[in-house]
Amino acid sequence: MTSVEEHYISESHRKIRDVVIVGACNGVLCDTIAPFIDLYPRWKSYLIEPVRSSYMDLVHRFGDYENVVLVNSALKTKNGVMNINTIDREYESELPSWAPGISSFHNNEVVKSLQEHMIQEEVQTITVSKFLGDYHICNIDVLQIDVEGDDYRVFMDFWELGFQPKIIKIEIKNCKPPELDHMIDLFNNNDYQTYIQGEDVVAISNTL
Repeated sequence: MTSVEEHYISESHRKIRDVVIVGACNGVLCDTIAPFIDLYPRWKSYLIEPVRSSYMDLVHRFGDYENVVLVNSALKTKNGVMNINTIDREYESELPSWAPGISSFHNNEVVKSLQEHMIQEEVQTITVSKFLGDYHICNIDVLQIDVEGDDYRVFMDFWELGFQPKIIKIEIKNCKPPELDHMIDLFNNNDYQTYIQGEDVVAISNTL
């Protein structure tokens, strides 16, 4: 079944120029937007992934693409380094296929359930403002956020800097009810259609 964002991207891809995927993992897992990069080479796509092994998967997949920028960092409130909980690749073949996508700075229930297979990895952190400045980004048409616990905060960092992408997809399984309510209010008050789709909220601008 085609997702909401896939439908609108397919219908309106000519209106899309700049794409940002935060928490890109390997570019395949739980990602409905990255596969379009092959179809629309005129897009400029920024894939952000802090975990080294997943980032190297992105390098293997997109490293030769002139229209793709790969960023080996996490978007946080400060520039620096932090430890992230991530799957030990030694055990990856023994775990569910979604396991590499649960890397998190938070010790949430999913992380706890796989604790014996987790390691801590030191990763680079940058602010949203630094990311935007480093890559001279002044427009975002599609924004996807899947960062296992910091989703609302990352979204708000973009929004408060004036970015209102045409298509927004945010994982909400780790969002608190007031955070989800606030996002939906923002979308409803700024001329978006809003959809709850599984563990994600998808917002589609009526300007698309």
